[in-house]
Amino acid sequence: LDIDGCLIPWTRKPGVKHEFEPSCIKAANYIIDKTGAVVVISSSWRLNFNLEQLNEMLIDAGFICGAIRTTKLPEKGDSGLYIAKTRAQEIQEDITAHQIINFVVIDDDTDTKVFGERCILCDVEVGLTQKLAIKAVAVLQ
Repeated sequence: LDIDGCLIPWTRKPGVKHEFEPSCIKAANYIIDKTGAVVVISSSWRLNFNLEQLNEMLIDAGFICGAIRTTKLPEKGDSGLYIAKTRAQEIQEDITAHQIINFVVIDDDTDTKVFGERCILCDVEVGLTQKLAIKAVAVLQ
């Protein structure tokens, strides 16, 4: 699950703070409630916040459960900079490492389209919608 663009839509309105959108949280909760899905955070937020901090933010925003883990943090090179991988590569590594068979990827990054019907691609200005949540449930069932 990505955060920016999925649970926090981007807005071009000046002075508007980016906050968790209740309708996006409701849509995510619908998926969890209908399928019993567990959440893995793939968002770049994992670079700045640990799992406990992320879960606290999600729960405070109205999420019905916390995430079980984040995808693996990128490795740092000799220069101290992160070695770049695509979001799709990071997610695929997690799927492989944890032998996940049934999943959806909820993201706004188009490189996740490689997951085909399992990719729930959000419009960055709208985020996760109920329509997309219904699609995710259909894929998971």
